[in-house]
Amino acid sequence: MSKREAFLQATVEKSVENFLHFIQLHKGGTDPFDLNELLQELTRKQKEELWERLKNLLVDTLLAQPVEKWQRMEDDSDDEMEVEHSADLKQAMAIIDGVTVVVTASIPVVDENVSYEALQESAVILNGVLRVLPKSETALQFDIQRLCEAWWEKGLEGKEELVKIAFVLRIRKSLDGKSMCSDINQLWHFHQALLTFDYSSKESTEVKDLLLQCFMSVKHVKKEEGKRFLSFLFSWNPNFIKMIHGTIKNQLQCFPQSLMVNIAEMYFRAWKKASGGILETIEHTCIQDFMHHGVHLPRNSLVHPKVRKVILSEMHHKVKRKASRY
Repeated sequence: MSKREAFLQATVEKSVENFLHFIQLHKGGTDPFDLNELLQELTRKQKEELWERLKNLLVDTLLAQPVEKWQRMEDDSDDEMEVEHSADLKQAMAIIDGVTVVVTASIPVVDENVSYEALQESAVILNGVLRVLPKSETALQFDIQRLCEAWWEKGLEGKEELVKIAFVLRIRKSLDGKSMCSDINQLWHFHQALLTFDYSSKESTEVKDLLLQCFMSVKHVKKEEGKRFLSFLFSWNPNFIKMIHGTIKNQLQCFPQSLMVNIAEMYFRAWKKASGGILETIEHTCIQDFMHHGVHLPRNSLVHPKVRKVILSEMHHKVKRKASRY
């Protein structure tokens, strides 16, 4: 029996150990078993059968170990029941991880000639457990997040719903004190995912709060991809522009004066690309407000030099220069 046939047979509940063995072979890279190559060689019917089996395996696993029972594993517990439960949970996490690996590897081979409903169902289920995984399963959480992002990038059916949690996690990661420049780069890479959120819906409350925190982050304001991302956020909704502007004004006294050039650049980029109601809101709510405060703020105010000498001079100069071209 070829490894391809053996792998296909392993994707049933009674052959879980064999399935997990193949996943480890794929991850290890020492054995000549390449899941990506195998998937490319499968016929349309074999792909569809594989994805249906994967979905069933995932559903059976979650029925046996429902989310309600998940809790952090206690490896040092002396309770025999706890040890048994811990072993069952580890097995469930291993299966979920294996399904995640295969679903992610399957995304590149999806085309118009194959039905991928079962694959999509598995992706939706995995997306559903993304936020409730045990805290110890950080690697699995990231793998499911990447699956959802790959689904979005491929432009597959249901991408709008699958990318939402992944996008929120990207924002959180970029705001983490230990975040790196690459985290902000990735946030900008997936910036269009914001448009899948309905601004007026309750589900957008969390993302609004996180996005406003980005405007208080020096790393986001200074980095090129961060400025691109922040400027893009002005285009989401006119009401959000008012929240952005209020957040920045409240933060001015905390920002160093050297950062004002970056903030001015951010406003200018947003204004330059805006039109309609967005443009009107930026001009009336933001630019005119800065001009008003630049004139009327007391000279002994801590933010007066930041508003008048930096923001107004930078932004007014660029806006005037652009207007003179027309």
